[in-house]
Amino acid sequence: MFWIHREDQPQKDVYVAFRGVFELAEHGQIELHTLGASWYGLWLDDELLLDGPPRHDRRHPEYQVNRLALAAGRHVLAVQVHEIGERTERHPYIEPFLYCRVLKGAEELPV
Repeated sequence: MFWIHREDQPQKDVYVAFRGVFELAEHGQIELHTLGASWYGLWLDDELLLDGPPRHDRRHPEYQVNRLALAAGRHVLAVQVHEIGERTERHPYIEPFLYCRVLKGAEELPV
């Protein structure tokens, strides 16, 4: 999952939602990597898993890593991003984006 703001979209107070599905052939551990420039909430199988972005130096962004044991089968990943379009004390203005990927071992799973 990846999103970058487009110039023809409104600049302030924009909400963007994403939903993706991935499958696990068997029970196992996954790694979820997430990074964004705007506030976001991420749900996995209808449960709020995390919100972000975490605090980091703008010159050295760090993505969140979550390691989860999941059952075999279909899993739904949903993200709501809120781009306020303003500089804040917590985050200077950065062009909005969202980066999210799911790994099982070294393999990236399609979402």
